[in-house]
Amino acid sequence: MKIFLLILIFALPNLASFAKGDDMLEVRKAYYLAVDNEQSLKAFENLLINFKNPDNTILGYIGMSFMLKAKYAWLPNNKWEYFNKGKKFLESAISKDPNNIELKFMRFCIQNNTPSFLRYNKNLEKDKGYIFKAFSGISDNDLKLRISNYMIVEKIQLTQAELDILSK
Repeated sequence: MKIFLLILIFALPNLASFAKGDDMLEVRKAYYLAVDNEQSLKAFENLLINFKNPDNTILGYIGMSFMLKAKYAWLPNNKWEYFNKGKKFLESAISKDPNNIELKFMRFCIQNNTPSFLRYNKNLEKDKGYIFKAFSGISDNDLKLRISNYMIVEKIQLTQAELDILSK
């Protein structure tokens, strides 16, 4: 009986983190589908609704869902409202968890693709620096791959040192 209890004590935290990891993989997959397909946005939003106590990373993805709504909205005032709501969610999540590389990566991606007239680009260089500084410490292989793919596919201007970091 004691052995069973010890196994439970040590296994349950690992199972919980495994489930959270699976949840994050599902959230990322749904997000990337929604980036390219308006029909997938609803599925992404439905997935996010299922989180009863969302952590800061999920709050960041909720912000990203509003920014995607802005992308697909037809009326300019709706675009503006969704964009600002998404920005507030994302910035709030980052202020609560300033060392979360995934949140910084989300903001980097948005600011890299946001039109300059919206003036949401002041953190680009700072976030890029943070991403490369923290990149080697990322234990989540999916996130690491998504960051490196984005940097290369989007043709972000990278130094040779940054390219070397991505290739490790």
